[in-house]
Amino acid sequence: MSEEHPDNDSNVIVTYGNLAWVHSFMGNVTEAETYTEKSFTEKFKAKKPGRFSSFLERPTSEICRRIRMAPDNLSVVLHVAKFMKKEQFYDKALKVLLEMLKKVPDSSRLHHEIANNYRWKAMQMNDIHNPELLGLCIQHLEKGTSLNPGYIYPRLELALRYAEQKQMAKAEQKFTELFALPDLKPADRQAWHRMYGDFKQYRLGSERAAVEHYKQGMMLGRVSTEWIACKNRLRKVLQHDRRDTYEIRTFFHSFRTENKDD
Repeated sequence: MSEEHPDNDSNVIVTYGNLAWVHSFMGNVTEAETYTEKSFTEKFKAKKPGRFSSFLERPTSEICRRIRMAPDNLSVVLHVAKFMKKEQFYDKALKVLLEMLKKVPDSSRLHHEIANNYRWKAMQMNDIHNPELLGLCIQHLEKGTSLNPGYIYPRLELALRYAEQKQMAKAEQKFTELFALPDLKPADRQAWHRMYGDFKQYRLGSERAAVEHYKQGMMLGRVSTEWIACKNRLRKVLQHDRRDTYEIRTFFHSFRTENKDD
């Protein structure tokens, strides 16, 4: 969202709805209302590009001051923080989120977003296993999942973070208890297979087991974006397994009548 002129008409409603939220957070009430109305038409033509880059460049103290003065609109704050994360302003995003956390300490969404930013910050530093940042990520994931145990995805992420902390038994236990839940939706089950496959592949070094879980994830159909993730991981295995030890090509062929290649 580096400029206010999307090239794809299908993105107009989403993009300018997002801009309305950001303007609302900035205190530009009139512009926020205008963007809200314009987001529902393809005839929208933006007049002030670059406003949000300059907003992100403001001192963090000023951004946090606006949060303290603004109404308790959690959705707006989350959106601003996600926008900052997209632009890789992780420190600013964290300060915004932590400031909001003072007002709503029991928000599972805030804890999840904070955990994500700690992880992305570690990746930005090329230190994904940074003990301090990994510990903070786990701390907020644990708090968030305790507040909203029905949201499965952060609980799966928590299992992977335990593995990154070399707590393999704890990670295995978390995966096992999640798979045993009686009311797992297909999308959650698909995410489980993808993440458990990653656990087997990258933490335990069991490629065969990982491939089986990626296949199981794909077999659930296109119920979420995890279907593509499972497929891409299988493709990656094929790149170094020219003999197709796990019969991945045959498996892909079974989908051709129902699914087009991406």
